[in-house]
Amino acid sequence: MSCDMGKKTYSRYEIVNNSGYTVVLRSFSRESSGEEKTIIIHPSHSWESEKFTSSEPEGGLIYPDYFLEGDSIRVEFNNEKVLTFIGTYSERNILYEENYELIIKDDQNTLRQFILSDLDYEAAEVIGG
Repeated sequence: MSCDMGKKTYSRYEIVNNSGYTVVLRSFSRESSGEEKTIIIHPSHSWESEKFTSSEPEGGLIYPDYFLEGDSIRVEFNNEKVLTFIGTYSERNILYEENYELIIKDDQNTLRQFILSDLDYEAAEVIGG
């Protein structure tokens, strides 16, 4: 009788800035009522989370909000325009794992990638406008 512990997979999240603008991600927590984390991503650069392990069949996926350290996030483009995401699902909400493309690197490594583009900039609201 064998005891199959399942397959371990190593993964990380990546946010790629293809918008042509410097992007500042500011995460907030409603629980602490303050800014938790700031990430700056220059054009044509990306941010990667720490690597995490999940195993099958029991799962163990860690969601983006854990690494972004908040339950809401502001995506600021060149301090000119902003997108705000909270814990409500939408197609481009950066907090939701479902909006990241799963890229299989090899049989033990995956990447979940979210790409910010000029379309996100166009959809953003003018700051103070």
